[in-house]
Formats: sequence, structure tokens, C-alpha cells
Amino acid sequence: MNIQVTIPEDHVIITREEYEALQSVELTGKFIKMKELVAHTSHSAPWIKQNVLYKPNYQKDLEEIVYYPKNQGDTFIFKAKEMYEFLDKNFLNILREERE
Repeated sequence: MNIQVTIPEDHVIITREEYEALQSVELTGKFIKMKELVAHTSHSAPWIKQNVLYKPNYQKDLEEIVYYPKNQGDTFIFKAKEMYEFLDKNFLNILREERE
């Protein structure tokens, strides 16, 4: 049995690997603020601060990824790609520690 699928002219098919590579390039060099991280994780800013940013066991890894506010009115700034990768890599540990 042969099945033909017509792909519209304005669409392309790429492998998952190529798609992920394109997404990675899109995030490279991009900085985000807490608002975007909250939207990405579906967790509140206080939760992210308590369970990730101010956890001593993560702070060394986050030194090169996160700009911590130095004074009142200053904001967190994150390297998007690296922060998302950190969260993916540490997903289970973060959630386990939260529940302890």
C-alpha cells in the first residue's frame, strides 16, 4: 500500500534532531527575565527562587547562567538556553528536594 501526502509549499519536513538544533540556535545568546522563566516552568517566582536559585547545591552551577540582583529594583537575568538546559537536567532532583 502506498500513501501519498501532499506537503504545502510553505511547509517543510525535518528530523527531530534538526528541529531541536534549530530551537537551540534560537535560544543561543538570548537573555530572559524572571517573567519568561515563570511562564516557561509554570512555577511562580517565589517557588523558583526557593527551590532553584537560592539552593546552595545549585548556586555554583548557576554562577555563569544567572545574574542575581545586587540591590533593590535590580532583576534576575538568565541565559535562556543554559537555564532551560539546567532545568531539564535537574528536573527530578529539583522536584524531589521540594517534596522533602
